[in-house]
Amino acid sequence: MSSHRSPSSSPQSASSSTYSNGTHQRQSPPSSYQNSPLSSPSRRSSSTDSVSRIPLPPGSPPASVAIPTVFPAIAVPSKKGIHPVYQYRIPGTDLVYEFQFQRVYKNVPTYICSGCKAIPIGSDPRVGHTSARVKVINGNFEKNPCLLSHVCQPRKTSLMIADRIGYELARDIRSNPAQFVGKNPKDIYTQTVKDIKRTDFGADVDCDSVKRAFTRGEHHRHRSSFSRALNVQDGAKISFDDVPSQYQKIDDDVFLQLKTNDIHIFYRKSTLKLAVKAGLHTIICDGVHSLHPSELGRKAQLYGLHGVCGNAQAKPLVYVTSINKLTSTYLTIFEHVASRLEKYGAKIHDINVILDFENAAHRAAGQIFNKDRVVGCLFHFGMALARNAHYKGLSPFTEGSSENSDIIRWLDQLRALPFLPATLISKVDALRALPVRPTHPAYSACKDFIEYFKSQWMSPEVRYKWNKWLVFTDRTTNLAEAWHRSLTDSIRCQHPSYHVLIQKLMDEEEACNNFLYNRVVNGQPTRPLRKRDAQRRDAVAEAMIKFNAKISHRSPTPNQVAAYLEEMSCFVSTKRN
Repeated sequence: MSSHRSPSSSPQSASSSTYSNGTHQRQSPPSSYQNSPLSSPSRRSSSTDSVSRIPLPPGSPPASVAIPTVFPAIAVPSKKGIHPVYQYRIPGTDLVYEFQFQRVYKNVPTYICSGCKAIPIGSDPRVGHTSARVKVINGNFEKNPCLLSHVCQPRKTSLMIADRIGYELARDIRSNPAQFVGKNPKDIYTQTVKDIKRTDFGADVDCDSVKRAFTRGEHHRHRSSFSRALNVQDGAKISFDDVPSQYQKIDDDVFLQLKTNDIHIFYRKSTLKLAVKAGLHTIICDGVHSLHPSELGRKAQLYGLHGVCGNAQAKPLVYVTSINKLTSTYLTIFEHVASRLEKYGAKIHDINVILDFENAAHRAAGQIFNKDRVVGCLFHFGMALARNAHYKGLSPFTEGSSENSDIIRWLDQLRALPFLPATLISKVDALRALPVRPTHPAYSACKDFIEYFKSQWMSPEVRYKWNKWLVFTDRTTNLAEAWHRSLTDSIRCQHPSYHVLIQKLMDEEEACNNFLYNRVVNGQPTRPLRKRDAQRRDAVAEAMIKFNAKISHRSPTPNQVAAYLEEMSCFVSTKRN
């Protein structure tokens, strides 16, 4: 086959020669096609011909192929915004090459292919291919970008535009924070999708395809970049290692009370004094893993100590950011707070402490507070049972077409054990016998689950932690969990920067201090529970009192115990996470 055609060959005949029987057959280009995006110089070997790797559109060949003499460079936003990125949209296709800035020589900028640059040379991922380079003059590429020595494939135009929309939006959030006040990443994502549908991206680009590309992975795909952008505020240079003095105090009162390499403890002494005067009797502790700055690592957390004073609902008293969850870290937290409370008149050994079932926290709290008053959370107990029942393979037998009523009642009895007196646990048939025969398909799963339950929850040192017999209030850490949800809604993003977090904690501290002051000085009444929560609390109390009256005269039978547990099981969570 000849490597050149006569200059008199028509473009249409040359175009038709690239197709045979509906299948793409690439031929050597004519001399008049040296600038065509669908050709390559005959001197370039097939192994280096990037054009041969461009997938051609399927179906019948076009009636004619325009011969481009100008190669427009379409400027699109870059990640950093210092230099634009230029796109070359290949005529007749939905493909594009992108070029990033390399250098300026004699006032003419040179750009290199971003796709080639991203392909590493050898084992070093930081060194990519830079041979596909071209100058940009007056908004046009100096030569056909398709004829460069590419080692990459062109990408879909809609995908590249969608990525650039995300970069531009993140930069806009950083440069114009006032326009995004009160918005979270999902709000911004939703509005951007609406804007895309009203945007003209050019004659060859369908806004619908750009929308589809942008919405890949839903808002979660853009959440991290939008969150980081929302958390950037000029002038707020705060990190875990460097907290400016204005963020360490509230109205001349010290707020950052303890600062080490591992933990920061925030509170005001006046707030703890007011809590003791208001009748502090319970401390509810809980951590959240989505509100600490991301640079602290995955094991970090925001840990809160919430106080219950009198009949009031729990209020946050102490806030801790820690980079780990070691026993020594919890020991430092509890020892510091307990010494302060004791100094202000609190009787530490009479204070109840409610935690989830994290072993490190329980070990530390047991060394500082009265060990018999350090208990677990009923909600976390039920959630752990539901999660492990699912992991052991019992879910198909508790829901759906294979539902088994005997297995459901068996699990209900185990889940409701916290509402039973410890002296009656020996009468629980669910601990002695499995609900199905050995030939049943659920037998092995039931056996695995009861072995887990006995080893994890029935040891003497653990059993008292989840027992809630005749405990009418403060059985869970739900009030602390609710505060975390409220704080998350207020911050409106995950892993905020440290100055955003500290500012929110300052606001919470002010609100708590004002509440306790009005409670102590002005006798501010307690905000009532929601109706459904109050009804649930009263129903649990009534059922336990009624059962207590029944067993005070005569020891119950195993059947009576089973019926009581099945009745109480509806008050224990079946959520898995």
